[in-house]
Amino acid sequence: MRASDWNKYASKKKYLHEVISPFSGKNSEKILKDEIKKFASGKKSAIDLGTGLGFLLPFLSKNFKRVKAIDYSPKMIEYARKHNKLENVSLEVADMLKIKYKNLDVAIAVNSVIASSVKDVEKILKNIHSLLSKNGVLIAVLPSLESVLYCAMLVYEKKLKRYSEKTAREKTMEEIESRDYDFLLGFLKEKGGEQKHFYDFEIEYRFKKAGFKKIKIMKLHYPWKILEDKERYFPEEEPVWDWLVMASK
Repeated sequence: MRASDWNKYASKKKYLHEVISPFSGKNSEKILKDEIKKFASGKKSAIDLGTGLGFLLPFLSKNFKRVKAIDYSPKMIEYARKHNKLENVSLEVADMLKIKYKNLDVAIAVNSVIASSVKDVEKILKNIHSLLSKNGVLIAVLPSLESVLYCAMLVYEKKLKRYSEKTAREKTMEEIESRDYDFLLGFLKEKGGEQKHFYDFEIEYRFKKAGFKKIKIMKLHYPWKILEDKERYFPEEEPVWDWLVMASK
């Protein structure tokens, strides 16, 4: 999506209603912060890549000596700056495809490595690798393509109870808006372009290609209610998820 498209979500109410993220649920936000805290120190620096409305900034400010925060949406930065007046935090409008910072200890990217091109995704990962110090760490939240397929399976199982296999399949594809997904390369079509989603095996491949080591991948679950769709609501099953990734330089 373009910066102008993200500008439209530069309010807390609209962002939380339209964008699925760790900030959609208290538990998912806590898990993310707990992982970041494992690498935090009053002597270390951090960068929040694609800070959005700056939800993480008060937490990062308390746990790191120096914090940079960037986003390519001017409206997002404007909102984050207005609501986060923190002495050790600097905010800047910047594109992750062009960043040239150096020697930062921890990089956080929450659903911001979602460029509409595989080459751009790889360039962003290489840029993040380059900005980290020798023992630096990237903590990233990435949209999960497996979660989309998992949800589709559950929808299909529900449809099978009411329809033939052929009809259930057709209705499931319509329900999950399958035409909007490129399941081969992991792109979701949006009004403002496309957003990258990831298979877990792809994460390991692309992170290693960018130079990262010790890659750990875990599920960051979200409550079913965030989907706001009764046909995709299965509270008795494992919740949907994004990938939470930790990788060192």
